[in-house]
Amino acid sequence: MKYPLPISCPKGTKPFITQYYGDASNVAWYKEHGLNLTAHNGLDIIVGDSIQTYGTKLVCPVSNAELSQTWFTNAMSTTGNGIQIGWNEGADRYNLILWHCSEIVTKNTYKEQDIVGYMGNSGLVKPAPTPQKPFDGSHLHLGLRKNNILVDPLTIFDETKWFISEDTGQEKDLPPLFWALDYARKQIKKLFGLLST
Repeated sequence: MKYPLPISCPKGTKPFITQYYGDASNVAWYKEHGLNLTAHNGLDIIVGDSIQTYGTKLVCPVSNAELSQTWFTNAMSTTGNGIQIGWNEGADRYNLILWHCSEIVTKNTYKEQDIVGYMGNSGLVKPAPTPQKPFDGSHLHLGLRKNNILVDPLTIFDETKWFISEDTGQEKDLPPLFWALDYARKQIKKLFGLLST
């Protein structure tokens, strides 16, 4: 049995994989941005357009997982804000890696459908967000390690299944919206700072 994708979509929306594990179509873009990748090392996922994607809940897909690692990075980093949670299944150890989050939720343990973060566009994304379009580039990069080896997430996730949020999709959760406005404010401040010098 495969797990649903670790995404809780508002009612009436669904996730779409925009780039699969092993895809090599963006290698030139990777190299242009200083990444030495010969293929995509995870799944890129969106929910509708960039505005709908931003703030979509990321949830624990298993009954019991532990926090493995978190990181908060600047806009020029590759991964952006991220979280990694892990669990054991038989003799195997799995670590789920979620990048480009607008916000992450840290606690020691998570149960199925606990929120671990929100989709966003932190880090290196395409297209890059701008003050005029602060939600551009919003997506989830989902990576998976099995026994500390990077593998295709679709070995354990079913791309046709996900969790359904109580949200109607008509409003955005406050924390992700706060971070979007905060990002836009910082970009506008930076723009005016550059213009004044």
